[in-house]
Amino acid sequence: MPQVANLVDGELPEWVCNSIYSKLENPGLLDKKNIIIQKCFDPITAKSMIIAYANANKYDGAFSIFEDTDGKYKEIFGTRVKLIVSVQIRHPNIILASMDESGTGASSVNFHVIKNTSKGYKNVWQGLANFYDQSYFPQHCFEVTAGISFSDNGELIHSILKRIYMQGNQANPVSVEKLFDIYVYNESNAQYQFVKRL
Repeated sequence: MPQVANLVDGELPEWVCNSIYSKLENPGLLDKKNIIIQKCFDPITAKSMIIAYANANKYDGAFSIFEDTDGKYKEIFGTRVKLIVSVQIRHPNIILASMDESGTGASSVNFHVIKNTSKGYKNVWQGLANFYDQSYFPQHCFEVTAGISFSDNGELIHSILKRIYMQGNQANPVSVEKLFDIYVYNESNAQYQFVKRL
């Protein structure tokens, strides 16, 4: 991966484009003006970072992280995913939401938590963000909406809301269930591990 000394505001460097294109199954479908970059600062490593991502189509997305080392950006993490829905930076974690499964009448979006570990940046947790099934039962729909947050002591809290409702009547669900799953980061295997459900 090429390295550069400077990043001009408003400019999309060629090395960012090359990284994204190299991860896509159909790079010819992506116009480089649709590549999104976010600049940020990691307070733990005290290094500047660039996060870049794009979707060529709804089944073909790419995500990369670059870190400034001695004035030169170097790619430190990259992956190909399906449709990228959103990217959030919550130091020391980066939260990627992507459409991982989509079929007739159902769709699933997952969170991926990417973190700087002792072995470099890794995907340290994956969990449901949204799920929708319009053919759950005859004339019923099943929907899950979820979020993640982090407690002051570093626990990952996965809040889950499950609803079943009659098709065409989302205002009055026939069933509602709220769950909170708690995960603790395990340094030895660089993963968030489930500890309890509230």
